[in-house]
Amino acid sequence: MTAWITAAALLVGCHSESEPPATMPGEPRIVSLSPAISRTLLDFELGHLIVGRTPWCSSLDQAIPIAGDLYAVDFERLIRLHPSHVLVQPPASTGLDPALQRLAAEHGWTIGQWSFNTLDDITRMVRDLPAVLYPAEGPGRARTIARAEELLARIAAAMTSPGSSQAAGARSGRTLLVADTEPVVIVFGRETYLHEALLALGGENATAARGWAELSLEDVLRLDPDTIVLVRDRGPADVDPLEAAGPLGRLDTTARRMGRIAVLWHPDAKLPSSTVAEVIQELRRVLLRVGDPAT
Repeated sequence: MTAWITAAALLVGCHSESEPPATMPGEPRIVSLSPAISRTLLDFELGHLIVGRTPWCSSLDQAIPIAGDLYAVDFERLIRLHPSHVLVQPPASTGLDPALQRLAAEHGWTIGQWSFNTLDDITRMVRDLPAVLYPAEGPGRARTIARAEELLARIAAAMTSPGSSQAAGARSGRTLLVADTEPVVIVFGRETYLHEALLALGGENATAARGWAELSLEDVLRLDPDTIVLVRDRGPADVDPLEAAGPLGRLDTTARRMGRIAVLWHPDAKLPSSTVAEVIQELRRVLLRVGDPAT
Protein backbone atom coordinates (compact mmCIF):
# COMPACT_ATOMS: atom_id res chain seq x y z
CA MET A 1 0.00 0.00 0.00
CA THR A 2 2.85 2.39 0.87
CA ALA A 3 4.45 1.79 -2.53
CA TRP A 4 1.14 2.50 -4.26
CA ILE A 5 0.69 5.78 -2.35
CA THR A 6 4.22 6.85 -3.26
CA ALA A 7 3.64 6.03 -6.95
CA ALA A 8 0.33 7.85 -6.95
CA ALA A 9 1.92 10.89 -5.34
CA LEU A 10 4.55 10.98 -8.07
CA LEU A 11 1.86 10.74 -10.73
CA VAL A 12 -0.28 13.52 -9.35
CA GLY A 13 2.79 15.63 -8.76
CA CYS A 14 3.23 15.82 -12.52
CA HIS A 15 0.12 18.00 -12.84
CA SER A 16 0.04 21.74 -12.26
CA GLU A 17 -2.27 22.71 -9.45
CA SER A 18 -2.11 26.47 -9.93
CA GLU A 19 -5.61 26.36 -11.41
CA PRO A 20 -8.15 23.51 -11.37
CA PRO A 21 -9.31 22.30 -14.79
CA ALA A 22 -11.81 24.73 -16.33
CA THR A 23 -15.42 23.96 -17.23
CA MET A 24 -18.17 26.12 -18.68
CA PRO A 25 -20.13 28.26 -16.17
CA GLY A 26 -23.22 26.44 -14.92
CA GLU A 27 -21.93 23.02 -15.95
CA PRO A 28 -21.05 20.33 -13.39
CA ARG A 29 -17.45 19.93 -12.28
CA ILE A 30 -17.13 16.18 -11.82
CA VAL A 31 -14.59 14.15 -9.88
CA SER A 32 -15.01 10.49 -10.84
CA LEU A 33 -13.61 7.99 -8.37
CA SER A 34 -14.56 4.95 -10.46
CA PRO A 35 -13.21 3.78 -13.85
CA ALA A 36 -16.68 2.41 -14.68
CA ILE A 37 -18.30 5.78 -13.99
CA SER A 38 -15.60 7.58 -15.98
CA ARG A 39 -16.18 5.33 -18.99
CA THR A 40 -19.93 5.92 -18.76
CA LEU A 41 -19.44 9.69 -18.57
CA LEU A 42 -17.53 9.47 -21.86
CA ASP A 43 -20.48 7.56 -23.32
CA PHE A 44 -22.66 10.48 -22.21
CA GLU A 45 -20.18 12.81 -24.00
CA LEU A 46 -19.42 14.50 -20.66
CA GLY A 47 -15.70 13.83 -20.50
CA HIS A 48 -14.95 17.56 -20.73
CA LEU A 49 -16.66 18.07 -17.35
CA ILE A 50 -14.35 15.69 -15.45
CA VAL A 51 -11.83 17.59 -13.32
CA GLY A 52 -10.53 14.68 -11.21
CA ARG A 53 -10.10 10.92 -11.64
CA THR A 54 -8.52 7.75 -10.26
CA PRO A 55 -5.15 6.36 -11.40
CA TRP A 56 -7.09 3.52 -13.07
CA CYS A 57 -9.33 5.66 -15.30
CA SER A 58 -7.43 4.71 -18.45
CA SER A 59 -10.25 5.87 -20.73
CA LEU A 60 -9.77 9.50 -19.64
CA ASP A 61 -7.23 12.14 -20.61
CA GLN A 62 -4.26 11.30 -18.39
CA ALA A 63 -3.61 15.00 -17.79
CA ILE A 64 -6.71 15.13 -15.57
CA PRO A 65 -5.50 15.25 -11.94
CA ILE A 66 -5.71 12.14 -9.78
CA ALA A 67 -7.95 12.62 -6.74
CA GLY A 68 -7.92 9.12 -5.26
CA ASP A 69 -9.58 5.79 -5.89
CA LEU A 70 -12.10 3.31 -4.51
CA TYR A 71 -10.31 2.95 -1.19
CA ALA A 72 -8.44 6.21 -0.58
CA VAL A 73 -9.29 9.80 -1.47
CA ASP A 74 -6.80 12.68 -1.53
CA PHE A 75 -9.06 15.13 0.29
CA GLU A 76 -6.69 18.10 0.01
CA ARG A 77 -6.54 17.69 -3.72
CA LEU A 78 -10.28 17.12 -3.94
CA ILE A 79 -10.92 20.46 -2.23
CA ARG A 80 -8.50 22.24 -4.58
CA LEU A 81 -10.32 20.84 -7.62
CA HIS A 82 -13.55 22.64 -6.58
CA PRO A 83 -15.93 19.90 -7.76
CA SER A 84 -19.66 20.29 -7.82
CA HIS A 85 -20.14 16.51 -8.03
CA VAL A 86 -18.16 13.56 -6.67
CA LEU A 87 -19.17 10.23 -8.22
CA VAL A 88 -18.07 7.10 -6.38
CA GLN A 89 -18.29 3.33 -6.22
CA PRO A 90 -18.10 2.72 -2.45
CA PRO A 91 -16.38 -0.47 -1.26
CA ALA A 92 -18.98 -3.12 -0.48
CA SER A 93 -17.29 -3.86 2.85
CA THR A 94 -17.26 -0.32 4.24
CA GLY A 95 -19.71 1.79 2.25
CA LEU A 96 -19.33 5.51 1.60
CA ASP A 97 -16.43 7.18 3.41
CA PRO A 98 -17.86 9.30 6.29
CA ALA A 99 -15.06 11.87 5.79
CA LEU A 100 -16.16 12.32 2.18
CA GLN A 101 -19.75 12.78 3.33
CA ARG A 102 -18.70 15.46 5.83
CA LEU A 103 -16.63 17.34 3.26
CA ALA A 104 -19.45 17.13 0.72
CA ALA A 105 -21.86 18.68 3.20
CA GLU A 106 -19.34 21.40 4.10
CA HIS A 107 -18.51 22.33 0.50
CA GLY A 108 -21.90 21.74 -1.10
CA TRP A 109 -20.81 18.84 -3.30
CA THR A 110 -23.35 16.41 -4.70
CA ILE A 111 -22.35 12.78 -4.22
CA GLY A 112 -23.50 10.11 -6.66
CA GLN A 113 -22.82 6.54 -5.56
CA TRP A 114 -23.44 3.18 -7.22
CA SER A 115 -22.34 -0.43 -6.92
CA PHE A 116 -21.38 -2.33 -10.07
CA ASN A 117 -22.04 -6.04 -9.86
CA THR A 118 -25.12 -6.82 -11.93
CA LEU A 119 -26.65 -5.48 -15.11
CA ASP A 120 -29.32 -3.83 -12.97
CA ASP A 121 -26.56 -1.91 -11.18
CA ILE A 122 -25.21 -0.66 -14.51
CA THR A 123 -28.60 0.39 -15.87
CA ARG A 124 -29.48 2.09 -12.57
CA MET A 125 -26.36 4.25 -12.82
CA VAL A 126 -27.15 5.19 -16.44
CA ARG A 127 -30.74 6.02 -15.49
CA ASP A 128 -29.71 8.06 -12.42
CA LEU A 129 -26.94 10.19 -13.92
CA PRO A 130 -29.08 12.91 -15.59
CA ALA A 131 -30.89 13.83 -12.34
CA VAL A 132 -27.68 13.60 -10.27
CA LEU A 133 -25.77 15.94 -12.59
CA TYR A 134 -28.66 18.23 -13.55
CA PRO A 135 -31.24 18.37 -10.73
CA ALA A 136 -33.07 21.29 -12.39
CA GLU A 137 -34.95 21.10 -15.67
CA GLY A 138 -33.01 22.59 -18.54
CA PRO A 139 -31.00 21.81 -21.69
CA GLY A 140 -28.34 19.84 -19.81
CA ARG A 141 -30.83 17.55 -18.15
CA ALA A 142 -32.88 17.06 -21.31
CA ARG A 143 -29.74 16.23 -23.29
CA THR A 144 -28.46 13.69 -20.75
CA ILE A 145 -31.89 12.07 -20.37
CA ALA A 146 -32.05 11.56 -24.11
CA ARG A 147 -28.59 10.02 -24.10
CA ALA A 148 -29.47 7.78 -21.15
CA GLU A 149 -32.49 6.47 -23.04
CA GLU A 150 -30.28 5.65 -26.04
CA LEU A 151 -27.78 3.77 -23.86
CA LEU A 152 -30.48 1.88 -21.96
CA ALA A 153 -32.14 0.88 -25.22
CA ARG A 154 -28.81 -0.43 -26.50
CA ILE A 155 -28.30 -2.56 -23.39
CA ALA A 156 -31.87 -3.89 -23.55
CA ALA A 157 -31.43 -4.79 -27.22
CA ALA A 158 -28.24 -6.71 -26.45
CA MET A 159 -30.02 -8.66 -23.73
CA THR A 160 -33.13 -9.33 -25.83
CA SER A 161 -31.34 -11.19 -28.55
CA PRO A 162 -32.80 -12.99 -31.56
CA GLY A 163 -33.23 -16.77 -31.60
CA SER A 164 -29.77 -17.41 -33.01
CA SER A 165 -28.25 -15.80 -29.94
CA GLN A 166 -30.27 -18.03 -27.62
CA ALA A 167 -28.91 -20.99 -29.59
CA ALA A 168 -25.39 -19.63 -29.11
CA GLY A 169 -25.48 -20.18 -25.36
CA ALA A 170 -27.30 -23.50 -25.64
CA ARG A 171 -24.62 -24.89 -27.98
CA SER A 172 -21.78 -23.80 -25.72
CA GLY A 173 -23.08 -25.92 -22.82
CA ARG A 174 -21.79 -25.33 -19.30
CA THR A 175 -19.56 -22.31 -19.74
CA LEU A 176 -16.83 -20.98 -17.46
CA LEU A 177 -16.23 -17.22 -17.84
CA VAL A 178 -12.62 -16.62 -16.77
CA ALA A 179 -11.37 -13.15 -15.80
CA ASP A 180 -7.81 -14.26 -14.95
CA THR A 181 -5.74 -17.43 -14.88
CA GLU A 182 -2.59 -16.55 -12.93
CA PRO A 183 -1.57 -16.53 -10.15
CA VAL A 184 -5.09 -17.87 -9.42
CA VAL A 185 -8.15 -18.56 -11.55
CA ILE A 186 -10.77 -15.80 -11.19
CA VAL A 187 -14.20 -16.40 -12.75
CA PHE A 188 -17.44 -14.49 -13.23
CA GLY A 189 -19.85 -16.23 -10.88
CA ARG A 190 -23.52 -15.64 -10.22
CA GLU A 191 -24.68 -12.09 -9.50
CA THR A 192 -22.24 -10.61 -12.02
CA TYR A 193 -23.10 -8.81 -15.24
CA LEU A 194 -21.45 -11.38 -17.51
CA HIS A 195 -23.21 -14.23 -15.73
CA GLU A 196 -26.52 -12.50 -16.49
CA ALA A 197 -25.47 -11.91 -20.09
CA LEU A 198 -24.60 -15.60 -20.46
CA LEU A 199 -28.05 -16.60 -19.19
CA ALA A 200 -29.74 -14.12 -21.55
CA LEU A 201 -27.88 -15.77 -24.44
CA GLY A 202 -29.22 -19.18 -23.45
CA GLY A 203 -26.07 -20.35 -21.71
CA GLU A 204 -25.37 -21.96 -18.35
CA ASN A 205 -22.66 -20.89 -15.94
CA ALA A 206 -20.42 -23.84 -15.05
CA THR A 207 -19.89 -22.52 -11.52
CA ALA A 208 -22.41 -21.89 -8.76
CA ALA A 209 -20.02 -19.50 -7.00
CA ARG A 210 -21.12 -15.91 -6.50
CA GLY A 211 -19.41 -12.73 -7.60
CA TRP A 212 -15.85 -12.68 -8.89
CA ALA A 213 -14.85 -16.05 -7.49
CA GLU A 214 -11.43 -17.64 -6.99
CA LEU A 215 -11.07 -21.27 -8.13
CA SER A 216 -8.22 -23.72 -7.93
CA LEU A 217 -7.20 -25.83 -10.90
CA GLU A 218 -8.68 -28.79 -9.05
CA ASP A 219 -11.98 -26.91 -8.83
CA VAL A 220 -11.95 -26.37 -12.59
CA LEU A 221 -11.24 -30.07 -13.20
CA ARG A 222 -14.18 -31.01 -10.99
CA LEU A 223 -16.46 -28.56 -12.79
CA ASP A 224 -15.26 -29.92 -16.17
CA PRO A 225 -16.82 -27.07 -18.24
CA ASP A 226 -17.95 -27.71 -21.81
CA THR A 227 -16.65 -24.28 -22.81
CA ILE A 228 -14.10 -21.89 -21.33
CA VAL A 229 -14.29 -18.22 -22.33
CA LEU A 230 -11.28 -16.12 -21.37
CA VAL A 231 -12.36 -12.52 -20.83
CA ARG A 232 -9.60 -10.09 -21.86
CA ASP A 233 -9.43 -6.29 -21.95
CA ARG A 234 -5.81 -5.82 -23.04
CA GLY A 235 -3.04 -7.49 -24.99
CA PRO A 236 -3.39 -8.75 -28.56
CA ALA A 237 -6.94 -9.42 -29.69
CA ASP A 238 -5.85 -12.37 -31.84
CA VAL A 239 -4.01 -14.29 -29.11
CA ASP A 240 -4.11 -18.08 -29.35
CA PRO A 241 -6.80 -19.31 -26.93
CA LEU A 242 -4.69 -22.14 -25.52
CA GLU A 243 -1.83 -19.71 -24.90
CA ALA A 244 -4.20 -17.23 -23.26
CA ALA A 245 -5.64 -20.02 -21.08
CA GLY A 246 -2.30 -20.58 -19.36
CA PRO A 247 -2.63 -23.51 -16.91
CA LEU A 248 -6.30 -23.98 -17.83
CA GLY A 249 -5.21 -24.89 -21.35
CA ARG A 250 -3.29 -27.86 -19.99
CA LEU A 251 -6.12 -29.35 -17.95
CA ASP A 252 -7.94 -32.42 -19.25
CA THR A 253 -11.37 -30.80 -19.50
CA THR A 254 -14.19 -31.29 -21.98
CA ALA A 255 -13.58 -27.71 -23.13
CA ARG A 256 -10.00 -28.53 -24.11
CA ARG A 257 -10.81 -31.89 -25.71
CA MET A 258 -13.63 -30.35 -27.78
CA GLY A 259 -11.58 -27.30 -28.79
CA ARG A 260 -13.97 -25.01 -26.93
CA ILE A 261 -11.55 -22.61 -25.30
CA ALA A 262 -12.08 -19.11 -26.70
CA VAL A 263 -11.16 -15.50 -26.01
CA LEU A 264 -13.63 -12.67 -25.58
CA TRP A 265 -11.61 -9.50 -26.21
CA HIS A 266 -13.01 -6.03 -25.58
CA PRO A 267 -11.28 -3.03 -23.94
CA ASP A 268 -14.22 -2.67 -21.52
CA ALA A 269 -14.84 -6.39 -20.95
CA LYS A 270 -14.00 -6.13 -17.23
CA LEU A 271 -15.48 -2.68 -16.76
CA PRO A 272 -19.17 -2.72 -15.77
CA SER A 273 -20.06 0.48 -17.60
CA SER A 274 -22.57 1.67 -20.19
CA THR A 275 -20.52 -0.09 -22.89
CA VAL A 276 -21.69 -3.46 -21.54
CA ALA A 277 -23.97 -3.84 -24.58
CA GLU A 278 -20.90 -4.15 -26.81
CA VAL A 279 -19.40 -6.74 -24.47
CA ILE A 280 -22.62 -8.78 -24.52
CA GLN A 281 -22.64 -8.76 -28.32
CA GLU A 282 -19.04 -9.92 -28.35
CA LEU A 283 -19.92 -12.74 -25.94
CA ARG A 284 -22.71 -13.78 -28.33
CA ARG A 285 -20.23 -13.96 -31.24
CA VAL A 286 -17.77 -15.99 -29.17
CA LEU A 287 -20.44 -18.49 -28.10
CA LEU A 288 -21.60 -18.89 -31.69
CA ARG A 289 -18.04 -19.59 -32.82
CA VAL A 290 -17.33 -22.24 -30.21
CA GLY A 291 -20.71 -23.88 -30.79
CA ASP A 292 -20.22 -23.93 -34.53
CA PRO A 293 -16.63 -23.29 -35.73
CA ALA A 294 -17.94 -22.56 -39.23
CA THR A 295 -19.95 -19.54 -37.94
